[in-house]
Amino acid sequence: MPVPGAPPELAGYGLGIAPWRFGCGTFWGYSASTLGAATAAYANATGGTQAAIGINLERYQTLGPEGKPLLHPIDAALLDHLEQALCGRPSTTPVTAVPWLTPVAVTPP
Repeated sequence: MPVPGAPPELAGYGLGIAPWRFGCGTFWGYSASTLGAATAAYANATGGTQAAIGINLERYQTLGPEGKPLLHPIDAALLDHLEQALCGRPSTTPVTAVPWLTPVAVTPP
């Protein structure tokens, strides 16, 4: 959730909602998973544009040398699907991160 005056290094995470930048702007939402299924839902600040997805396969990524999940072609396809739904066009930038694999940095008060 937006926090006026918050330091820029904070992710803006609050109430279970975090920002994610798509090609046409910032959308707010949440992604979650459990063994075998995952969901993600995002909306713009006014709530006028929304998209949600659910998948029945997850944790298909392999781990890199640092022990973190590497992007998989499925990740790029899912993000492109959200980009198309939210922005009305396919992504024009290479996928380097996805919300469901990006940890949110939360700094306690």
